[in-house]
Amino acid sequence: MNERQKKAYNLAEKNDDLCQVCKFRYDCHGCANYGNGPSYPPCSDGEPEQFVDFNELDEYADEQEEGGGEDGN
Repeated sequence: MNERQKKAYNLAEKNDDLCQVCKFRYDCHGCANYGNGPSYPPCSDGEPEQFVDFNELDEYADEQEEGGGEDGN
């Protein structure tokens, strides 16, 4: 993850936008309980490299820069 991506990741995390950059977002159910205890999404444990879609992260960074998003310098 390059510096720009790290900054975008931190901003997405701060703004609760991680689902927008997650490669599992279309198959994710969030945290669910089907009777056998909770089932957590892939992003709840592990390193960002395991769940972040870096193309989406780059697009998120572009959107933040274009829209003047918070910390979108």
